Amino acid sequence: MSRVEGLLQRGLGRLRRSMTAQISVSITLISVLLLVLGGAAVDRFLTGELTDEHELTLLANLAFLRDDLAAGGYDLTRAPELVARIEQRVDRLHAAVLDEQRHIIAS
Repeated sequence: MSRVEGLLQRGLGRLRRSMTAQISVSITLISVLLLVLGGAAVDRFLTGELTDEHELTLLANLAFLRDDLAAGGYDLTRAPELVARIEQRVDRLHAAVLDEQRHIIAS
């Protein structure tokens, strides 16, 4: 009977190690999956928010330039001065005024 008991104990030991490994691998995979899904959700949310903010900033700057042009009576000789002023208001923005043929008047 000792031989049977030895085989039984070895079999139970392997089963325990196998279950421990399975549980460890399962927990690891679930953790990695949750981290990936969380990161993807945060990335998607932030990308949408930043895109919306950039579009609003560009629209506001366009409105400033149009207001400045209207205040100057659409005098295109003042365009370089207006472009310089709008570029000073907004960091890292490069603006240009084009004519009907899309030639650069001021940049």
